[in-house]
Amino acid sequence: MEQETLHNIATLADKTTITAAAGSLLAHLTANDIAAYGGLVIAIIGLIVAIIFKWLERKDRLKHYKKIEAKRFSDLENRNKDE
Repeated sequence: MEQETLHNIATLADKTTITAAAGSLLAHLTANDIAAYGGLVIAIIGLIVAIIFKWLERKDRLKHYKKIEAKRFSDLENRNKDE
């Protein structure tokens, strides 16, 4: 029983320490800090989205170029057969 009580007290102390640390961190931040960090997060998300769309655009462009090249090649073959 005594061992269990000590374990419960230690667990409660750990949770209290973590809560106090998080609370002091949040209390330390000002509105300017929160706005700056929020802007940084939004900028990083925007960069990731831009990179993804650029990659998708490049993939589509490559697919389009291959399609055009295949069509040109088939047109050349058809011309050679006609001559």
